[in-house]
Amino acid sequence: MGAGERRLAIWQTLCLRRHDTVANLASEFNVSKRTLYYDVQFLSLIYPIESVRGRYYGGIKISDWYTPNSDSFTPAQMELLL
Repeated sequence: MGAGERRLAIWQTLCLRRHDTVANLASEFNVSKRTLYYDVQFLSLIYPIESVRGRYYGGIKISDWYTPNSDSFTPAQMELLL
């Protein structure tokens, strides 16, 4: 699995779970924590990913306002744009 495929799989996993720890993701994809941090840093340039600090609830999460399946405009928004 290359870096591009791994990053896509990380994004899809985060879309399903919404929040996960770095250690859990690193063990799931068989990479080091540092590699996972680099992948998350790259993904955060494209997608709304946040790093949460904390001992018990820390990790990587998708922003609360983002819904992955709503990438299109509503009819009211289309009418406004036209």
